[in-house]
Amino acid sequence: MTCSRFYIPLLAVFCITALYSLLWNVNAKYVDDYIPHRHIAAVVILYAAYYSAHLLCFDMLWKGGWARRIIGAIGTAMLYGTLFPVMYKLIQEWMPAVGLQLFDDTVPYNEADFRKRLISPYIIVVSMAAFTVATARLIQHHFEKKQLLKQLDGLQQQFIDREIKTHFISNILSTNIGAVLLQTKPDQKKKIIALIELLAYFNKVDQGSMGVVPLKQELRQLKHFIAMIDQQYGEGTVICAGLEDGGMAEDEIPLGLLLLPLENCLKYAQLGPKFPIRYNMRRVDDGWNILCISYINWGSVESVVSTGRGLEMAEKQITVLRLPIQIAVRQDEEKFFFTININKL
Repeated sequence: MTCSRFYIPLLAVFCITALYSLLWNVNAKYVDDYIPHRHIAAVVILYAAYYSAHLLCFDMLWKGGWARRIIGAIGTAMLYGTLFPVMYKLIQEWMPAVGLQLFDDTVPYNEADFRKRLISPYIIVVSMAAFTVATARLIQHHFEKKQLLKQLDGLQQQFIDREIKTHFISNILSTNIGAVLLQTKPDQKKKIIALIELLAYFNKVDQGSMGVVPLKQELRQLKHFIAMIDQQYGEGTVICAGLEDGGMAEDEIPLGLLLLPLENCLKYAQLGPKFPIRYNMRRVDDGWNILCISYINWGSVESVVSTGRGLEMAEKQITVLRLPIQIAVRQDEEKFFFTININKL
């Protein structure tokens, strides 16, 4: 979203107009020696030029890639570094040549006094530019957050109102995590975006979409989901290993495959940092080995009846797509193990 590109010019026009009005009123009401209108206009133009240049630099510094930030930093340094020589040429040489004498020409030029008189206006210009960019960003953030919350509310309502088709999504939404997904309204914009992405992803899975997706895309949603689990049950409820390697891979995998082990472990798991779910992902030759381990909550095992439909649907998708993927599930007296072996696709 680039609405700050709209707010910054508006605020800039307002600030420059306010500055001109301030100088004009001070001159008209509180100064004994009348200053001509064109002198005031010349001063405002100088303010506006440096103000606009700093606006551009600060906007690059505030938000952008490294290249933009480096350009913004260099630009800011150059504006300060060239301030005194440029202002000397303008004020002492060029402007008097066209009848614009800003300083008393009967007083001999003193470089120290000249620099001192420039510093205060320069600080005002820099402060105005920083204030404008910060205000524009705050306004932008407010409206973006408002739009994102509206989008989030629409997605949540869709899941509440409709019949869930897939066993996989139904299992997730029937847990405490489901309540977080469908009722939470995060304060931070980053968390709102993550929740929107995750719900949109679940919506795609629930529509029965079959096919492969980039592993990076699947991994992003897995991280969002793990963050929500940790938020609900405490940091460290899910401990991951190897996800960084997956983020650099160019592989493609079936939609929903990375969340399948975690969803199955969640059903019967003891949840909390004391009994963490371990999600490990590692390269094996040209494929991947995914292992999810959880501590079994035997009370949940007795109260929840598993239909096995989620695993059955996943295996059916793998068969239809003819993918070299094997899924294995086992348990002992203490732990539940869900393994996926993905050979080279």
